[in-house]
Amino acid sequence: MANFKNVFLPPGYKLPRYTIEKRLSSGGFGAIYVAKHENGNTVALKEFLPSVLNCRSEDNNGLVFCKDEDSQKKFEKGLAIFFQEADTVAKIRDDRVVAILDVFEANGTAYFAMPLEQGETLQRLIKRNRERLTDATLQRIFIDASTGIQVLHDHGLLHLDIKPGNLWIRPDGSLVVLDLGASREQDNYLLFGPPARTPGYAAPEQHQSYKNSRLTVQTDVYGLAASLYCCLEGKAPLVAPERTENDMSYSKKRMGQHSLPILRLIDEGLEIDPKKRIKTAEEFKERLFYIPRIRHYNHKSAVIGKSPPLK
Repeated sequence: MANFKNVFLPPGYKLPRYTIEKRLSSGGFGAIYVAKHENGNTVALKEFLPSVLNCRSEDNNGLVFCKDEDSQKKFEKGLAIFFQEADTVAKIRDDRVVAILDVFEANGTAYFAMPLEQGETLQRLIKRNRERLTDATLQRIFIDASTGIQVLHDHGLLHLDIKPGNLWIRPDGSLVVLDLGASREQDNYLLFGPPARTPGYAAPEQHQSYKNSRLTVQTDVYGLAASLYCCLEGKAPLVAPERTENDMSYSKKRMGQHSLPILRLIDEGLEIDPKKRIKTAEEFKERLFYIPRIRHYNHKSAVIGKSPPLK
C-alpha cells in the first residue's frame, strides 16, 4: 500500500492511461497535475477532490472516501455534476477556453485531461512586468478574457473563480481561460453548496453574508473587473464584505493616472449590487473595444482569432 504524506497523488502514480509526473496546483475543488498519457503526450490532469467532503488516508492507495454519509451524498451529486459539465465544456471549440481532451473515473472520483499550455498566468505577468501593462495591452488581454467567459456563458456555464491566476497568456499573446474546476451550470451550484471563491475576486453574492443572492453571469463580470483592477494596483480589491462607500469609486481615486474609460469599467464591474453591475461579459468586451485608442484593433480577431503578442 502507498504511504501518502498528503491527499495528493505522488509522482509515478498510475491512473488509467496516465502517469502522474507532478502536482501543479490545488484548491477547494481539487488538484491539477502534470501527467503523461500512454501515447507519450503530456497533459494537465484535473482531479475532482472537494476538500471539505472527502479525504485520503496515508495508506489507502489513492482511493477517495467521504467522512460521513451526508458528505458521501453531496460528493456523489458533485461527481454527477462534474461529468455533466465536463461533457458540456468538451463540446466547446474556442481558442480562449481551455479544451477538455479526456474524462474518466478512477479512485472513486473523476478526472479530466487538458492541454498543458505554454506561457504564464496573468498573475505572474503582473508581478513580473506590471509597469509595462499599457492600456492597449490590458484592452487586448481583457477583450480575449471576456470573450472566453462569454463563450462559457453561451453554453450555460458560470466560471465562478475568475482571477489573474486563471487567465493564461500564451507566448503569442493570446489568452486562454483556465481552471474550470469551480465552474457550474447555472443552478447546479445549488445542489452542491457554495462554490469555491478567492478573496477579493469573488463577488458579494458568493459570500454567505449576502443572503439569498443568486449567482449569475454578473458574478463572473465582477471577477473580470477585479482582475483588471489587479493589473493596475498589483493586488486584488478589498474582500467584498469589507468594502465601504469610500471604496466604491475607483475612478475618483485614480483620475488622471489611468484611462478614464478603464477606470469606469472597473467601477461598474465591481458594483456591490448585481443589478447596477455591467450586465454581461459581452458588454464588458464591447466597452473595452470601443475605447477610442484601440479602434485600430481588429474586431474580428477579438471574436474568432488570436491577439497579437505582448510587446
